[in-house]
Amino acid sequence: MSSLLSHKPTEHRPTQRLIAATLIALQVLTPMLVSGRAAAQVKAEINPDRNAPGQRPVVNVGANGIPIVQIAPPSNAGVSRNRFTDY
Repeated sequence: MSSLLSHKPTEHRPTQRLIAATLIALQVLTPMLVSGRAAAQVKAEINPDRNAPGQRPVVNVGANGIPIVQIAPPSNAGVSRNRFTDY
């Protein structure tokens, strides 16, 4: 117990510094990596199948650039058939 009390708070081991620096870097870089990945996925085109029978889904783009898919209304059985050629 006395050895813990004699330890100066400003003294750190190199391993502790490395771990701390790594954790800080991860906290800073993770949001950037995730947002870049999400942006790459958003750029993919969503194309409804124009040859699908009946009503088809409609794809719009929101003010923030995110695609908005308005699905086809359901049948009397409660099934909404939404066919796409690319997504």
